[in-house]
This record gives sequence, C-alpha cells and structure tokens, in this order.
Amino acid sequence: MKMVKLGVFLVVLGGYLSYVQGQDDDNFAADPNSESGHYVFLGAKLLVRHKDEICPVVSVKEGNLYLDTTNGLKRAKQTEQCLVEAVVGISDEFVKVDDVEIDYSYGKKLEKEDFLLKEAERRKREVEFQIFTGELDGGDDDAEGNAGTIDPFSEAAEATQEAEDYEEEIEQMVIDDEFDLEGAFDTLYVKLQLTPNVDLDEVICAVVVNYVKNDAYSRFKNERGSAVRIHMLSNLMGQVPNEISFRKALGTGAYQKDSAEIEFYFFDRDGKPIASNQARGLKMLTWFQLERLQGSES
Repeated sequence: MKMVKLGVFLVVLGGYLSYVQGQDDDNFAADPNSESGHYVFLGAKLLVRHKDEICPVVSVKEGNLYLDTTNGLKRAKQTEQCLVEAVVGISDEFVKVDDVEIDYSYGKKLEKEDFLLKEAERRKREVEFQIFTGELDGGDDDAEGNAGTIDPFSEAAEATQEAEDYEEEIEQMVIDDEFDLEGAFDTLYVKLQLTPNVDLDEVICAVVVNYVKNDAYSRFKNERGSAVRIHMLSNLMGQVPNEISFRKALGTGAYQKDSAEIEFYFFDRDGKPIASNQARGLKMLTWFQLERLQGSES
C-alpha cells in the first residue's frame, strides 16, 4: 500500500477516483460501475518498536504479533510500543462500530490510595509487634504485652493511638477523593459494539489516543502527544453484533480529559487494515475503480 499524508488523502483520492471513472471500461466483462464489495479508506499500517527498529506487523497468531524485521520474522508481545502510519486501505472486510462508550480514569490515584492504606495497616501491625516484644512500654508487667491491660498513658498507648489516627485519616481522604487529579486520566476504558460483514478471527483493534499532557505532570505547558494501545479480538461473528470491552493504561504521567481525541483502527490476521464506519474517506469502490487502484499499487 502506498504511504500518504493525512492532510492530502481525501483530495488525492477524490481526484483519482474521478479520473479512473472516466477511463475506457470496455475491458470489463461485468458492469464496471457496479459495486465491487471493496472499500477504499484512510487506514493505517500498524508498527511496533522492536529493539532499534520500527517494524510492520505482518501477521497475528494465537494472540502474538509477528514483525518483519531486518533479521527476519520476529515475535512480539501485545504490550510492545506500537505506532500507526497513515496508508490508503483497500478491503472487502468491513466492521460497523456502534454504541461507543469511553470512560477515563486516573489509575495512579488508585495506586496511591492502595499504597497508603497498606502503609496504615503496616504501622498498626508494627506497633502491635513492638508492644508484644516489649520494645514499647505498656505500663505493666505483662510479658506478652496484652493490649487490654495497657496503661492509657504509656508510650505503647500513645503509639497505638497515633497508628489508629493515621489509618482513620487515610480512610477519610480516600472517601473524600483527595488523591484524584481533577480533569486528568491515565487509563482508558472502552466499550463498543462491532458487527463485521463476515466472520473474523485474530483481529487487532488499535485505539489511538491524542492528548494534551496535564501541566502538573509535564515539563512543557500544553505538551501534545498520542499513544497507541492494541486489543486482540477473536471469533467475531459475521452479521452479528459483538459486544466488546477492554481497559488500557496509557503509561506514566497524566493527561487532560477534555483534550482527548480517540480513533479506532482495525487489522486482520495478516496485519492489513480493515474498513470500518470509523475510517475517514470511506467509499465503496466500483469494479473499475478497484482494478485501477490495485493496478496502481503493483
């Protein structure tokens, strides 16, 4: 497939289709103006950063990606860093995307809450152990440091109260959602309905998130960027709505919710782009246009 720049794709494609439509169609046995069942669209090539190379995905098998590298075919995990590059796609496979729901969350908040709650519990256990071993004076002669007989004015009682106060403080902060970073996210939850025109297996769904970094987590004000995350789909039944949902973390840092733009791309088991109603410039080709476009790629 030919590489194209995103900004000029629609102009070039529209002009080209107008050109080929006006050419001699006497060589076609079937009606050259009838629909071919193939779509042309602005798709993407899925690339993976493998060691020091940027390599295209050429096949998918049992949930693994296989890359075309300078050293031959190499296997890669789904967690490898992925990229997409705009290409003109031609496909007779089509996925209708409906009922898209996107939920943004700040996973680092959950990690911090979990860490502090565990830290509070650790402090309590440490105080209990120090009382048991006699390291903290409980104000009595109980060799086992029985908490029920601790002098309320002893250092053991003071340490116990401090540990309990700390635990209550953290629990209240969690209830008040004080660890959230307002307007920020680092994790994406996606729910959608996919209806392919034929049965599909080993399909890659690539989610491209265009974002602006949250200023508190960026060295540069309003730093822009994008992240690509992939999710493997198996056994999609043709002509049947398939309910899909998945969660993906975007990595370190935080991103502004109100700046996020989401794009979806789909790829078959050979790494080739699949048409969808989410694709830009989507157009059904006539047989004449299809032959001309395929001939221009050879």
